Amino acid sequence: MTAPVIRQYPGTIPDKGQAQTEFDTNVDGWLDWTTLQFAPDLVAFGTWADGVRASLIAGNLPPLTGRNLDAVRVNAAGNDVEFADVTAAGWELLADVDPEAQRTTLGLIFGTTVPPIDSPIFTGNVRAPTVATSTNSTQIATTAFVKAAAHPLAIVGAGVGEFVSISAPVATALSLPAGGTWIYFLLLINAAGGISGHESNHAAGGSTIYGGAGGIQTLGWAWRKA
Repeated sequence: MTAPVIRQYPGTIPDKGQAQTEFDTNVDGWLDWTTLQFAPDLVAFGTWADGVRASLIAGNLPPLTGRNLDAVRVNAAGNDVEFADVTAAGWELLADVDPEAQRTTLGLIFGTTVPPIDSPIFTGNVRAPTVATSTNSTQIATTAFVKAAAHPLAIVGAGVGEFVSISAPVATALSLPAGGTWIYFLLLINAAGGISGHESNHAAGGSTIYGGAGGIQTLGWAWRKA
């Protein structure tokens, strides 16, 4: 088929209406020609592109036999794909539209199976990071932090000027460290955790400064003055 020629016919004003009709007819013919010329090629190109896409996918996927409902992911090296086993519950989680829906799928309910964000109450052996004793903030204080903060001078120096914390369990005698002379201060803690009294004095190193009365725990400090 030969491509038509589009012509604009000159004329007087009354003739231009007739010429425009002829022009439109030529344009319509030209459009018909382009459709006939190129449409088959476009269809063939689309078919070829579909075939190329399918072959690329097939050539880069592992064998699909027996992998029903498995997921495909990029491998750790980032240069290939591999299958990942996904359970029915896993697919259900993937299908959930938001975290709340996922919690429902997992059976997690705030305040019942999951502590609420506002004023949570934990049970069991709850753990948290232990921060430095110099920390002064709203961070959680663990028992290790409290113990370290309560005895910041557990042992300082050696010999004269040495400062140590001293303590003994319930009904256990308490002695000073060996050597030199020590000034000490003791709190006497009863079984209820209250303070029953206190003692302070100085004594030679190695001396027993509390005999270990029943129901009393001792806690204090000692400083070596000589």
